[in-house]
Amino acid sequence: MAQLIQNKDGRYQLWSKNGTHGNSRLKGQNDIPEDRGDDKTSPSYGSAQEFLDSDVNKDDESGDPIYTEGYLIPATSPQDRQNEEGTINELTKDYDIGQSNCVQTVQNGLRSEGKKDGSPSALSQIFAGSLGVGLPGPLGNLVSKAALLYNEKTPAKVYNRIKTQNPGGIVLKPKSIQ
Repeated sequence: MAQLIQNKDGRYQLWSKNGTHGNSRLKGQNDIPEDRGDDKTSPSYGSAQEFLDSDVNKDDESGDPIYTEGYLIPATSPQDRQNEEGTINELTKDYDIGQSNCVQTVQNGLRSEGKKDGSPSALSQIFAGSLGVGLPGPLGNLVSKAALLYNEKTPAKVYNRIKTQNPGGIVLKPKSIQ
């Protein structure tokens, strides 16, 4: 999961916390070879669609788009600066799949600009936490925690909640898959 944020010149730049190469580890640090590095103000694009259709959004091996869909949420320039600030705050942390990852980076940016971040509703958290009820001891606790983690943090689920929680946006797809 990543986001494009308009810079002060109105051009879009990619921001993402990327983790490690080949899922080699659950944690990464900026000074180790396995760390892929984060996307911070990479090349800029005149539009979100331009990024989606660019070579940067193509897998090196297959040539297929890496990001197959985007959701453009209207924002003011001051909101974009707030989003950048929240995103940068998360990018200063080492990658950790459970504590500081691509999803949390996008969520922190959205929260900073006053947008909904795709967090689950209280009701869905209660439901996810109750899935392990009835199972004995530690197994029940493990199932409950795993269900909550799945519900709360997977990129696809968070992305879908972001779209639902921020109505009025526009879904964009690379032209190669439209």
